[in-house]
Amino acid sequence: MAERPRAPGRPPRDEAPLSRELVLRAALAVTDRNGLSALSMRAVASSLGVTPMALYHHVAGKEGLLDLVNEAVWLDVRWPVSRGSARWAAHAKATARAIRRALRAHPNAVGLVAARPARAPAVLVAFDGLLGSFTRAGFNSRDALFAADTLGIFTVGHAQAEFGTSPSAAPERQREDLANSRESLERAGLTHVAAVAQGRHDYDAEFEFGLEALVAGLTARRRPRGSTRPAR
Repeated sequence: MAERPRAPGRPPRDEAPLSRELVLRAALAVTDRNGLSALSMRAVASSLGVTPMALYHHVAGKEGLLDLVNEAVWLDVRWPVSRGSARWAAHAKATARAIRRALRAHPNAVGLVAARPARAPAVLVAFDGLLGSFTRAGFNSRDALFAADTLGIFTVGHAQAEFGTSPSAAPERQREDLANSRESLERAGLTHVAAVAQGRHDYDAEFEFGLEALVAGLTARRRPRGSTRPAR
């Protein structure tokens, strides 16, 4: 008996029915493979074996796809669990490192993540946990927000410099070119630039340096319970 043809836009019977989660993952996969410039309703539909019209039940056009990619990256973050007020600094560092790992896995989406707010429920839960960690450690609500935002801005910004795909990202990527012209730099009197223009830029070490400095600064501003002034 001949198989009845499936309705346009529907996946084959032996595949999972189309869902927002499938569209989200497909959009991220297209971005990972070909970049944001290749992301379209047609490309995502093709990867799922459906018609573009079928996607409109789950996403409202290209802008919706961009929101899904942003959400998908944040959902890939393995958020750490807060271990109490005494471990707030460790929690902050673990959060930054977890975000960086997720961004490193999806470099084509780093610029998008930097430009769009993250409103997925799972992200808001993690953000609430980070705010709670800062608040329990003695930061007031305003400073807790500033601390969490600063941590996120540093982490995403550093990711853009390290492996973002923007043409203007990471002047340090030309570090090898600087090293090759070290003698000309010295002749031009740029002795400090010449001194650091050696070998490959260590982004891992730079990230950890910045993260430690950021947390040290937050520690200096923190008000432990019962204290009337920031700890020094």
